[in-house]
Amino acid sequence: MLQNYLTVAVRNLLRNRTYSVINIAGLAVGMACAILIGFWVQDELGYDRFHAGRDRIYRLVAEGNGVRYAVSHAPLGAALKAECPEVVLAARVDIGTSRTLVTRGDRRFEHLGKRVGADFLKLFTFPFVQGDPETALSRPNAVVLTAALANKLFGSENPIGKTVWINAESDCEVTGVIRDVPGNSHLRFDFLRPFEEPSSNWGDMSYYTYVLLREGGSVEEVAQKVNACYRRHKLAANPGMGVESLAVYSLQPLPRIHLYSNFRFDVEGNSEIRYVYIAATIGGLILLIACINFMNLSTSRSANRAREIGIRKVVGSNRMQLVGQFLGESVLQACIGYAVALFLVEHLLPLFNMLAGKALVVDYLEVRFLLASGAMVALTGMLAGSYPALFLSAFHPVQMLKGRTTGGPGGRRFRKVLVIAQFAASTGLIIGTSVIADQIAFMRHAALGFEKENLVYLRLQGPIREKIDALKADLLQHPGILAATVSSRLPTGLLDGTSGADWEGKPDGAHIQMQRLRVDYDFLDAYRMEMVEGRFYARGFPTDAAEGVILNEAAIRAMGLQAPLGKRFTFQGDRKIIGVVRDFHYRPLREAVEPLIIRLSEGGFNYLMLRIRPADSGMTDLVRFLERTWE
Repeated sequence: MLQNYLTVAVRNLLRNRTYSVINIAGLAVGMACAILIGFWVQDELGYDRFHAGRDRIYRLVAEGNGVRYAVSHAPLGAALKAECPEVVLAARVDIGTSRTLVTRGDRRFEHLGKRVGADFLKLFTFPFVQGDPETALSRPNAVVLTAALANKLFGSENPIGKTVWINAESDCEVTGVIRDVPGNSHLRFDFLRPFEEPSSNWGDMSYYTYVLLREGGSVEEVAQKVNACYRRHKLAANPGMGVESLAVYSLQPLPRIHLYSNFRFDVEGNSEIRYVYIAATIGGLILLIACINFMNLSTSRSANRAREIGIRKVVGSNRMQLVGQFLGESVLQACIGYAVALFLVEHLLPLFNMLAGKALVVDYLEVRFLLASGAMVALTGMLAGSYPALFLSAFHPVQMLKGRTTGGPGGRRFRKVLVIAQFAASTGLIIGTSVIADQIAFMRHAALGFEKENLVYLRLQGPIREKIDALKADLLQHPGILAATVSSRLPTGLLDGTSGADWEGKPDGAHIQMQRLRVDYDFLDAYRMEMVEGRFYARGFPTDAAEGVILNEAAIRAMGLQAPLGKRFTFQGDRKIIGVVRDFHYRPLREAVEPLIIRLSEGGFNYLMLRIRPADSGMTDLVRFLERTWE
């Protein structure tokens, strides 16, 4: 029986090649899209699930003044480990995202490094290739490299015990090599260094803190102990501080960080669970459209198979046998379509990775992939062939032999519903694509508060920071460079904040989180920002560095100041507000502009920004000039 079904199915495919190609191609494209989207969804849902203790690892997050923060106070982790029995391990991690120069001999590479607490490699599962996780970060000058960076620096040579230079300032001994960090880890780094010393500054809230709880520990009870510990130490360090102004801590499970975070100062690259739902829905709709298309094409050809069905019924075939025949044919076509879909996936995956910012790899022999493949083929084949099978098998043999193949008003209505559903889903996808295109265009062309075009930046590190004035002077000799400025960070990624500012007329107990940015005299002109009130820092006012401060409009609004010029503002010394700069976006556009302190500084700069003439035929010459001057 099965052999007969298979023989008939193959004959029908070969006899109707055009119809078969159209049907199989439609299924293949739909399944290929669903597979690619499925890979993305699986990767998103799998973030941080490779850690052995993932169900007991939590990040401390805080809420204060109506704002939720991913960062926590620097000494909190160590205090919890010492005072809270439920906390087995605790590690703080710096929030820096800047790439750092790593040097060994004539090999120099810029990579992302992080300073972490001593428990970091015990708390997280980053398997060691060489070295001991118990002692790898026990010395201040130690460094642990990923396998990829170790191979760049040392090749086949054993790196353990060897020295590398970090940022051309400090020599570090390689004490361990770990496997490369998986792509679905919310923490990304190429090397790790320990903090030089424990922190006791309860005013420093600029680190991530992770804790590993003992098995069976109550998260609610631990959260209460976290807040009690924090309040005790914070009030001891700041006796005049009101309890109402203290932050409230909670524990965020590690696997939820990537998709369920909506915090300030969170790690870069986090997403949202709603995007996973949207992507999964889109993948399902595309596959459903392909199945509906299969149904419509199959039922439209009902007249071509009417006599075959009539003869089968006359010679004794029952309805269930006919249903099995048609479902078998659709499953066979789904199998062929799936093979074509895998071919498309294999060739489209690099492009998909580039668009999605992923590094997905397909393991065709992985058990879960095989099970998912079988389920997709079976479900697609059954879904696509269900209605044609039930529709065709319901015909009466006498009517079929006479050439009457109408399925009745019910069948016609159902086919109309299928067509309408197909067009509705297609229209929805087109509208969604148009909305996304508009959003991307908006992000590309939105007014940020400064002119982002024709800006080039250089990352400053090592001894070059001591030669900034000479470097700027040399660069400005080129006619293609219009302005040069230095700052502690780029104005598109500020991560240095404080809540310890004071000002004239400040209400009792008020604490406003403000971002900080150190700049030089040329910052405003280079970025072409605007002043709302007052003036920017000027070389003709030598006291500006010690006595002046500039705030943005958001800071003035948050402080509730009227006529702010000349008002006292205390941060790292008593100062006076000399100017207010128009708000510019340094956070995602969906977030409101936050208060900002712009302070004139003579050091601590990490970036050099150049404003160049619009790109023309002289761009190549300009790039070569930059390279020569930088060297």
